[in-house]
Amino acid sequence: MPLGTGAACATDGAAEGSAETRTAASDSAKSAASAEDSVDAALLMARLQDRKIEVLSERSATSTTYALPSGEAQTSTYAAPIRQKVGSVWQDIDTSLSDTVGPLEPSAAAADIA
Repeated sequence: MPLGTGAACATDGAAEGSAETRTAASDSAKSAASAEDSVDAALLMARLQDRKIEVLSERSATSTTYALPSGEAQTSTYAAPIRQKVGSVWQDIDTSLSDTVGPLEPSAAAADIA
C-alpha cells in the first residue's frame, strides 16, 4: 500500500487470514487536512527520500518552506511576491502575456493589470 493513502490494514483476530481495510478519516476530513499533518508528512518523506520536500501547506506569496532530511524546516522568504493565489491554488507569478481570448493579460500577476 503506498504511503500517504490515509488507509491502514488490520487483521481480524476472529477470522484467521482475513483482513479489512479501514480509512484513517472520511474523504471530507482528508480534504481538510491540517497544516501540522502536512508538515509531519513532508518531514517523513524528506527523511525517507533523503532530500528536501516542499511543505505545500506553508506556502505563501512571499515564502517557501522545505522539510529537510535532518528533521528541520527551512524557510526562504522573498522581498516581493513570487506566487499569487488563484482560487484555492498558489500559482507562480507569470507575467508573460497571452492573447488567446480577449485582451492581453498575464497568466498570474501579483496585482491587477488594467
